[in-house]
This record gives sequence, C-alpha cells and structure tokens, in this order.
Amino acid sequence: MKRLCSTLMTSLCVLMVLFFAMSFEAEAGNVTNGTLGDNGGIQWTYDEDTKTLTITGEDRLSGQNQSPFIEICSDAKKVVVENCTLSGNASYLFAGLAQVESFVFDDFDTSNVHTMSFMFDGCFNVSEL
Repeated sequence: MKRLCSTLMTSLCVLMVLFFAMSFEAEAGNVTNGTLGDNGGIQWTYDEDTKTLTITGEDRLSGQNQSPFIEICSDAKKVVVENCTLSGNASYLFAGLAQVESFVFDDFDTSNVHTMSFMFDGCFNVSEL
C-alpha cells in the first residue's frame, strides 16, 4: 500500500509539472519579439493577448517606407515605448497601425532623430497619449 501511494504521488507530481509546462508554453506562443535598428539595439515585444507592442533600447534607425511592425502586429491596440533612445530616420515607424488607441511614452529620447515624416501615418484611432 505504501509503495502504491508513493507511485501515485510521483505520477501526480509528473502530471502537474507537465500541465504547468504546457500552460507556460501556450502563454509564450502568444508573445512575439525581435530587434530593430542598425545594430539590433531596439528590442520589441508584441503580446497578442493584450494587443500591446512594447519597445525599449537604443539604436540608430535608417528609415523605411513602411512600418516594420505592420505585418507583425497590425491589430495592436496599445504601443508602449519605454527607456528608448532613437537616432537617425524614424520615418513610418508606427505608420499603418490603424487599430492603436493609445501610445505610452516613458523616457523616449528622439533628440537625435532627424526625420519623423509619416511616423504616425494612418494611426486614426489614437485617443490617448
């Protein structure tokens, strides 16, 4: 009887570990991340569950003719930029993110950005900065 209880407890522990591992794996599947900038110094994360794009880091941007995020998170509702320093050309950075309702800027330094043309082009639903 004692051996049976021990085996059942071990099996229960293994099942619990597998269950929690699968839960964390499912959560991780809803988050996409990557880097941006000439040296990959800007880190971004997109959480599909909360529809939030978060951007941090420091780097120089060379500019683009469309947002680097449009194919990754076109359904984003919120953009959070924190502890971020950009330089160079930030044209079209958020362009086309038509579902974004709010931008949160916390320690966002753009003093060395020389071009911001069309940076927020198409962001028609913004109601909070």
